[in-house]
Amino acid sequence: MYVPTSIQESFNSTVGGSVPAFNVDGGGFGIESGDLQSIELTSAHLGYNEWFVFGRKTRNAIASNAIFRLINSSGSLPS
Repeated sequence: MYVPTSIQESFNSTVGGSVPAFNVDGGGFGIESGDLQSIELTSAHLGYNEWFVFGRKTRNAIASNAIFRLINSSGSLPS
């Protein structure tokens, strides 16, 4: 299982972490800036004690449907 450790701002990075890919209203994926936070629970939820939450730093004003994907930084833009 891939566990993201940081957020990168470009694909095919050599630093590591993950890239936030964002699709608004089916218009194709792009990259959005954001922060990745780790939440550690004292007891497991759905079998996991550590959960990751991605929060965007920017927003799209006119978006009725949005999809986020965190992709390995050595990967490519999703289709």
